[in-house]
Amino acid sequence: MNEPDAIKKLQQRIERLWGIAGIGTPAIRLQTSPIGDATPHVEIHQEKFDIVIEERGIEIHRRAGLNIEDAAYRYLFQMAQNHALKTELRERNPRPGATITCSGSADDGYSRWNWMALTISTLNKISPEFGARAGKYYSEILNHSPLKEYEHHNAKWPL
Repeated sequence: MNEPDAIKKLQQRIERLWGIAGIGTPAIRLQTSPIGDATPHVEIHQEKFDIVIEERGIEIHRRAGLNIEDAAYRYLFQMAQNHALKTELRERNPRPGATITCSGSADDGYSRWNWMALTISTLNKISPEFGARAGKYYSEILNHSPLKEYEHHNAKWPL
């Protein structure tokens, strides 16, 4: 398969799977060359996909040798997480009896778990395997950096 066909096939896969999520926002349009602002772009090498992040002319990350399913997952994960972050911010409300957080600011109702859980839920709608992968990823993050007491208090989703 030539490069334009492979990119087109990946784009179509992402669009089809994103449609399953039922979010109502369009799927990301794949970039095939760097913009320079850390927007991921995709390259094809030996019939595998590389997702590359470049900022101001410097490559800062490359996820190389992905098959179409893994490449689609990487983009869908980012789309689901972006949607979840926007939703969490829009729906965030201080709870009654809000306390002071560990940083000294007033508790505004924030919890990382609220957007993590929504990301997992969105990806699970697309594919139970994708939801499980996201759940495992966030579990590793939370094992390394557990939720603070106020984040537990503000969690809207079961932990």
